[in-house]
Amino acid sequence: MEHKMPPVRSIAFFVLGAFGLAFAIALLIHYALFAGLLLAMACIAIFQGIRGIRQRNTRPLTVADGKLTFWRGAKQVVVETDGITKIWYNTKGIDKRVTIALRSGEEVDIPVVYGLAPLARKLNKHLGLS
Repeated sequence: MEHKMPPVRSIAFFVLGAFGLAFAIALLIHYALFAGLLLAMACIAIFQGIRGIRQRNTRPLTVADGKLTFWRGAKQVVVETDGITKIWYNTKGIDKRVTIALRSGEEVDIPVVYGLAPLARKLNKHLGLS
């Protein structure tokens, strides 16, 4: 099983950034300070969208050979699937995430870039967990 980052999120960042860029250029004529801040935000959004599309195929979440593998930043995280007892969509705190409970009592969070509730359902179904 392979779960890639959803392209819709990256495309949305890019489109949002493009609209922000156009709006910033329009405002730049009238309001230089606010337009400058909006221009910086638009450039960051476009950069994040392009980066998300570029990394989509290079850093997928995979379940193979008894291991769950995903990326957290630039570091690859490997979890043995036979040690997983529960997977759920965790809504506690500010950031939402998918959390994996291991037999050792440790909890491992999967980053948001892989999707949330659909990912938890997909992993539960694939690993045969309830």
